[in-house]
Amino acid sequence: MVITVSGLERIIEKIQDDNKKTCEEIIEKAQAQGSLIIDEAKASAQKEEETMISEARALAERELRLAASRAEHQHKKGILTAKTEIISEIISEALQALKNMPDEQYFQAVKSLVKKYAREGKGEICLSLKDQTRLPQGFEADLNRMLEGTGKSVVINKEPISSEGGFIIRYDKIEQNCSFDSLLEASLDRIKDSLYNELFVADGSEE
Repeated sequence: MVITVSGLERIIEKIQDDNKKTCEEIIEKAQAQGSLIIDEAKASAQKEEETMISEARALAERELRLAASRAEHQHKKGILTAKTEIISEIISEALQALKNMPDEQYFQAVKSLVKKYAREGKGEICLSLKDQTRLPQGFEADLNRMLEGTGKSVVINKEPISSEGGFIIRYDKIEQNCSFDSLLEASLDRIKDSLYNELFVADGSEE
């Protein structure tokens, strides 16, 4: 078979046409595939963006709730602190008022405490130097008249104690601290609860 120049040119031209068509098909497929990849990437990016936004919004809401909770806690804590300070101030002022009562009222309070805390037998009443110097005349006799018939009696000890109010009563090795500070300390929780209920619950100001 003899191939002429014109025949060879036609063969080359056909091969070129076929190659061109194949290349065009490859390019077209590649473009379609590329578009698909781009679309998928865009969809994935959009989904990821929506997820990130959703997570960020949820995180912000959690932080906002926590911040609000902390603020509310601090608010209530501040109110409680203020109420506690008010109650402590009232108790302190009341204690100071007890210690600074006029002599007649003061020793009447002492007599009431002796009547309440005296035990059977003879006890020693120990007072502060301040109280000893202002002790009413015949006070020891008054105490014993009050205790008459109970099997209880007391004497005033001449040695002063450091208490600023109230007294200590001793029976041999037994000692009852009836100083105002000690009596207050023993019932402090009950007094605070009572004041709290009276000041902040009864009037509806409880938080």
